[in-house]
Amino acid sequence: MKWKRSFAGLKRGQETEVESKVARSNRTARQQWLLPPPTPLVDRLGTGFFRKLPVKPGVYLMCGPEEGVLYVGKALNLRRRLGSYRVANPERFSRRIIRLLHQVTRIEYDVCADERSACLREEALIALLAPRFNRAGKVWIPWPRSRLERQLELGLEPGEAPRGDPRSKVRG
Repeated sequence: MKWKRSFAGLKRGQETEVESKVARSNRTARQQWLLPPPTPLVDRLGTGFFRKLPVKPGVYLMCGPEEGVLYVGKALNLRRRLGSYRVANPERFSRRIIRLLHQVTRIEYDVCADERSACLREEALIALLAPRFNRAGKVWIPWPRSRLERQLELGLEPGEAPRGDPRSKVRG
């Protein structure tokens, strides 16, 4: 509900002429482009590359001309995720990502069976390759596992806690 200034003699939901103009300009306050935004990946890889991408989960590696792997990422849908990088629009991406897109010369990808395997593969590749554009010092949270999976991994019976564990009483 919009309540405007009562001293202006307005009723609930009414706007002054100035306020309506400001609201209209805020809704359409997008930058007008003289030229379209750059498309560095389409220029280097072609539109056919993006059409041939699989619609499956996987891991992708963005590689540079001299440095090797610049960035490692995972996707539930490789075509949609990599397609989002086609246009280097400064309104959508940070300067860091735009800088990355201008340095990429090739993209390699690895299709995975499911999201979990893609997540584990991405984590292993980042730990091994330490790409420059992945956030430095990123702490990886292990994939959420059930209590039963953790107990079976440790060789325990379901409901049993590890020895010496202060939380030895397992709750329901």
